[in-house]
Amino acid sequence: MNLKNNKLVSYSDYLNKLTKKELTSLLNAVEIQYDSKVKTSELVTLFLDELDDIVGKILNYFTLIDYRILKLVLKKKGRVKIRTNVSLMEFCEMLTNKHLMYKIDDKTYILFKEVYREFKSKAFQKKVIKKCQKNSDELYLILGAVLGYGAISLKDFYLIYSEKYEIFEKDLKEDLLSLKKYSNAFITYEEKDTFYIADKKIKNIKECKKYADKKDRKPYSFEDIKNLYTLNYLKKYKSYRKLKKFITSSYYIEKNNYHIVAQKVIIPFIEEYQVDKNTANKMLDSLIDNYFEFNSNKYKDKLMALINDMVKDYPNWNLKGYSEREKEK
Repeated sequence: MNLKNNKLVSYSDYLNKLTKKELTSLLNAVEIQYDSKVKTSELVTLFLDELDDIVGKILNYFTLIDYRILKLVLKKKGRVKIRTNVSLMEFCEMLTNKHLMYKIDDKTYILFKEVYREFKSKAFQKKVIKKCQKNSDELYLILGAVLGYGAISLKDFYLIYSEKYEIFEKDLKEDLLSLKKYSNAFITYEEKDTFYIADKKIKNIKECKKYADKKDRKPYSFEDIKNLYTLNYLKKYKSYRKLKKFITSSYYIEKNNYHIVAQKVIIPFIEEYQVDKNTANKMLDSLIDNYFEFNSNKYKDKLMALINDMVKDYPNWNLKGYSEREKEK
């Protein structure tokens, strides 16, 4: 592979260096049908012919965060050198895993030339931006619902979703199944005529129904449910404000990267906390070591204490979506 002067890599050159097995695996990953009897060169041609649709499909699932990062990548002409931007790194890893970007080393990524052209031709269309906004709402609503309740039926989720968007219930189900393939951030269960979405911590349909079928759950609005995942719902609580102030005053975190702390540290802790509090704290101890450095255990203990205090204001699966503090009153 010629990477001289960090120029964009030709996709056809890259594909032609793959074995037939690697190409078929790649085609399966992007859900392109092919004849297993054809030559390797024909598989390469097929992939290049379908590139327009492949890029279009992935754009169809981008959230606004994905879209903003894509604009940054395109602004850099498809060549990315990562320093401290964790969101950018995760985005590049995602495109690399989908074989749309090439990883030179741990910090350097390059879009394939043909992929760069496809993204550039599509990314700035108004309909793409509008779809990214809807995707953000939809994904955050799903993740907020399963974080707040543990599991929810399609019927109940539809009532919340339809506060903002018009859609038939059966079409919403298809959207959920498609989004699950892209995000892999939630799971689904189906029993007879009932369809459920659930947190990934839930292991079976029986456990799923235990949470989804609870009566007299705390009602949340569309915006509240969406904000449960981003943690914006907790802004009104002193426990969350104290936690965020401690993190942002004690550590340098780029403004656009604070959501990484929420998604990679706080939310996994919240999920585990719903299942087993002792395991949750052991996991938290390990998680914060991955993202923070401490001069002494005093700061680490303080951070863990603040997160444990904050989770008492978060909806609890076993309390029908009410928080521990709400139930104490």
